[in-house]
Amino acid sequence: MLLPAMTEQFSLRKLLVWIAMPVILQVLIIMPVLLAGDIAQLWRVVTGSVGKYPVVSANAYNFWSWVVKGDRMEISDSIRFLGITYKSWGLFMFCTSSFFALWPLFKSTISQLFCREKKFISTEKMLITATLIPMLFFFFNTQMHERYIHPAILFLAVYSLLSKKYLPYILGSVAYFLNLEAVLRYLQLKNYNTALFHPIFIAILFFVCMAYLFMQLYKNTSIPRQKIIETR
Repeated sequence: MLLPAMTEQFSLRKLLVWIAMPVILQVLIIMPVLLAGDIAQLWRVVTGSVGKYPVVSANAYNFWSWVVKGDRMEISDSIRFLGITYKSWGLFMFCTSSFFALWPLFKSTISQLFCREKKFISTEKMLITATLIPMLFFFFNTQMHERYIHPAILFLAVYSLLSKKYLPYILGSVAYFLNLEAVLRYLQLKNYNTALFHPIFIAILFFVCMAYLFMQLYKNTSIPRQKIIETR
C-alpha cells in the first residue's frame, strides 16, 4: 500500500524516517515490559506461542464449527483429511482467500509503479482489505482463540463510519459479542444452549459479514461511460 509513495518520494532521510517511526512505536508499546525487566519473557511469548494449542479451535466459532463435531478444544488439528492435516487445510484456505482479498490492492500497486495510466484503490477498499485479512485468519485457521478477531473489528468500524454502510459492522460486532459471551458467560444468562449462542450460527454471521465485504471490494465503482460523455 505504501510502496508507490515510498518509491516516488524516496530519499535517504525519508527512508530513515519510515524505518524509525514503526521502531519507535513498537518500543513505546513494549515499554512497560522493558521497564519491568521482563523482555526475556516477552521473547518467549513471541517465539513459543505458535503451536502451543494444537487443537482444531480454542473457542473460536469459525469454519471448523461447521465441519468438525464434538469438543473442538479436545480434537487435534494434526488429524488428516484426504492425506492433509486440518492445520494445513486451514492455512491453505486462509492463504487462498487472502489472495483474493489482496488482489485489488496488488493491482493498484502494480499500476502505480509500472503503468502510465495509474489506477488508485479507494480508502474504503483498503479498509475492507485490512478487515478481511485478520477475519480470514480467524475464520479458516485452526488453533484460533475468540479474541483473534479483535483487529478486524477495529478496521471494520472505521470502514463503516467512512462508507456509511453499517451492516457489516453490525454483523461482525454481533458475531464477536456472541462468541465472547458464549465462552466467558460474563452476563450469566439462564440458558446458553439456545440457537443464538450456537457455534454454527455465530460462524454463519462471520461468514455473511465477510461475503458482504468481498462483494463491496470487487464492486465496480468506476464512472459509467454516459456520465463521462456528459461531463465532457
